Amino acid sequence: MFSCLIIIASGLVSWTSCAPEEEALKPTPVQTTRENVTSEKAGSSAVMIQTFTLFTERWPDIQAKASAWGSAGFTMAWMPPPSRAADNYGYLPTQWYDYNNWRGSSAQLTSCINAVKSNGMMAIADVVLNHRNGNATAGADFVNPAFANNAAAVTSSDECGCGTGGSDQGNDFNGGRDLNHNNASVVSLSKQFVSSLAGLGFGGGRYDMVLGYSASAASGYKLGSFQVGEYWVDDRNAINNWANTAGMNAFDFTTYNRLRTAVAGNYSVLANVPGLIGINKGRAVTFAGNHDTPSSGLLGLVYIMTHPGIPCVGVEDWYAFSNQIRTLIGIRKGQGIGQTSNVAVQTATSSVYAAIIDGKVAMKIGPGSWSPTGSWTLVTSGTNYAIWTAGGGGTGNVTVTLRMLKDVGANNSLFFTGNNATLTNWGTGKQGNWNSGNYWTTSVTVPSGTTIEWKVRKGTTGGAGSTWESGANHVITNPSNGTTYTGTFQGGF
Repeated sequence: MFSCLIIIASGLVSWTSCAPEEEALKPTPVQTTRENVTSEKAGSSAVMIQTFTLFTERWPDIQAKASAWGSAGFTMAWMPPPSRAADNYGYLPTQWYDYNNWRGSSAQLTSCINAVKSNGMMAIADVVLNHRNGNATAGADFVNPAFANNAAAVTSSDECGCGTGGSDQGNDFNGGRDLNHNNASVVSLSKQFVSSLAGLGFGGGRYDMVLGYSASAASGYKLGSFQVGEYWVDDRNAINNWANTAGMNAFDFTTYNRLRTAVAGNYSVLANVPGLIGINKGRAVTFAGNHDTPSSGLLGLVYIMTHPGIPCVGVEDWYAFSNQIRTLIGIRKGQGIGQTSNVAVQTATSSVYAAIIDGKVAMKIGPGSWSPTGSWTLVTSGTNYAIWTAGGGGTGNVTVTLRMLKDVGANNSLFFTGNNATLTNWGTGKQGNWNSGNYWTTSVTVPSGTTIEWKVRKGTTGGAGSTWESGANHVITNPSNGTTYTGTFQGGF
């Protein structure tokens, strides 16, 4: 949910998040056509992108990014609440069936959903059923739809004093009128609204503030073939009980909180797989951060992308780490890691956490040293993280030459960046060598069998790469020693 002060017309107080937005520009990948996705079952290889923050991403913005997310390998796109609301964010809905709000028009919403689906992703609706705001006031003057008895639709414990619907089934939410999910009209119209979202093209739902009403009530509001609830407590057993009763997936807040502790300097909290993924991974949706919570960054993403559960990537993390995320999704899918994969923790100390997943992927995060024994191939690494895959790599190193044709003008150079230390781990890049005809080259040495992903950046000679090449990563699988690989420049500068 969310938390920061807003004053609504009647003088009642509402709350929502107020974290500053920082958006880094990243290159837009090459558009690719992928098969429409209409369902994602538990236990699958689903990967979700949260497409928005509270303060950014209108429907045309999300539509414009859909091809990039589809080509990166995301299979689900969690979208903002679609209804008219008393706030800009959509979490204080007023008229459920008015699909014109701060994010854009109803027509733009439809176009956005179609773009998400045409790029191979399921559109996930943000479903807000715990509470509503009145149409003209912050009271119970509900319209579109009105309940059979608006006062009876609101819990009698609501702070507005306008409800006659009996006690709240869950936690109170002071920002809106808490709906009484024992009321027949509330139940019936909530189901009809969820059905209407399916009619718009949404294939699943993310359910907001499910702490506010019973899990048994939530079980009757399922949208499409995928559902996940925001049961925001740091107690995996309580989350598990809710998920099982509701028959839905749940966000793994316990894993989220332990990752925050780990990257702050204590990786021992990850011992024994402490989150929902440790007791009911088939119901778990993991995340490193979202619109309400600060992120555990790239190390958190490495963890969720290599572990069970369905990983959900916040859009701000996409802006910051899009190239690394592409690599992580490729490893996850290439090695068949899914929601119900098995984890064997190898070590969890204050300085390092390491695990082997399904016997096929080894990973470590943290500044401490660790590497797997036996036949493993390092496939990607960066500051305080590394991932290996089992076998297939042979022994020794290979050295290859990367080559790109591009005229960058006087006093500028081409910098090569990519998924290993030589290429600065997607940093500002290694300055290339100019050759006749405006060809730029650099050499890279990696363990045999290592996949190389790379791009170029333009920068001042003697300085650092700044402007990104657009498009998808250049990928070299099983590079051959002594070979020159020429990439086709995709634009961007």
